[in-house]
Amino acid sequence: MVSVLYCLLLLLFSYHFPYQVISRGNIVTTSSFTMTSRQKTFAVLASRDMIPEATVLVYSVTDSGQVLADSISFHVCGLWRDGVSWHVLDAKLEF
Repeated sequence: MVSVLYCLLLLLFSYHFPYQVISRGNIVTTSSFTMTSRQKTFAVLASRDMIPEATVLVYSVTDSGQVLADSISFHVCGLWRDGVSWHVLDAKLEF
């Protein structure tokens, strides 16, 4: 499991942010969260479908119709039956 720290540079609290985890051109998982402050940490559970690399895409549309989107990629360094080994460096998304 990897923790992703999502930071907003704009004051967009209470905005709903769906996100997708994409690997090898396929959507592996989707979910969403609501921002209640400038930072939000959420966890992404690793799966074999994410080998060798996955991307977290976070997006939203403001009331004025402006599209906000950001992404970060990470490597999955191996997935064995007895556990997961992977590393995410600087997993920080910002608008």
